[in-house]
Amino acid sequence: MNRPSNDEGLGAGLTCQVCTRLQQLGKLVHTGSCETAVQALADGHFDLVIICAGRGQEGQRLCAQLNQAAMASPPILVSVPLGDMDTYVACLRTGADVCLRADAAPEEFAATCEALVKRARLRRSANPLTGLPGNVYLHEQLTARLPQRGQLAVLAFDLSDFKAYNDYYGYVRGDRLLMWLASLLEEVVAEHGGEGDFVAHIGGDDLFVVTGPERAEALAQAAIGRFDQGILDFYDEPERQRGGIQSRTRQNVAAFFPLCTLVATGVTNTSDDIQHPGQIAALLAELKEYAKTAGKSIYQPDRRKTHTPLTGPPGEITERRGLDDDG
Repeated sequence: MNRPSNDEGLGAGLTCQVCTRLQQLGKLVHTGSCETAVQALADGHFDLVIICAGRGQEGQRLCAQLNQAAMASPPILVSVPLGDMDTYVACLRTGADVCLRADAAPEEFAATCEALVKRARLRRSANPLTGLPGNVYLHEQLTARLPQRGQLAVLAFDLSDFKAYNDYYGYVRGDRLLMWLASLLEEVVAEHGGEGDFVAHIGGDDLFVVTGPERAEALAQAAIGRFDQGILDFYDEPERQRGGIQSRTRQNVAAFFPLCTLVATGVTNTSDDIQHPGQIAALLAELKEYAKTAGKSIYQPDRRKTHTPLTGPPGEITERRGLDDDG
């Protein structure tokens, strides 16, 4: 861990208590010279850069050089002398994410640092197409929420025959369909979700909603209803009339693929034998294979009270164990 140094000072409001809280966030850098800061960023990863800007242009130059030196520059917080509005504005214009007055309270300073680090980590893991939180954030949230028994539900959404759609219409239209689905899920969560619910996109057509068990079915059914109402808009008229597209399988065999449907699956943490995110992912994958046999948009929750270890192909598992078993 790279600890903020006290010899340069972090402004009148930063105390040892704040330093301790900042050190718990991960790698942080605070430096008194531009050369040291740029070299430190080149040598390793940091979550946050803290600059103590004196009167004059040193803080502005440092902000500008740090942004030019690192394509994925960490967030920059600048402590600005009291009453120096020119430095305050100039630092923001040259790359600072946040400026705080030098007399900021320790609690304000620490809370701002925590918010910047959290936002930066979320941004780094975001899906480049949709901007939604990606795999890293999803894994962190599931790990944190799993111990809270009976309060977590994870919904997975998958587009059937999406590869055939992509092959037929091209990636631009495929991306457009994915972005629409992401927006649809965000709207549904905004209307039917609760505090802390969110949508994640880990890649391809794999999207997830993290919510509570009492809201899971309403969210899934609302998403499916809106999807079925809007999916026709993403097909040309000939394919609408035929009810699908003529394309090729992965084995290069000509085949007919019906219109995309939305398969939603759900797992909760009410069962004590679900201990880590990997188990949730395995169960959702198993449920998806089972639900896709319906040939239509469908929501398939996991209603089992206990789960034995997953072995063998998904089809054999579902037949042997029974996904609709309440016992």
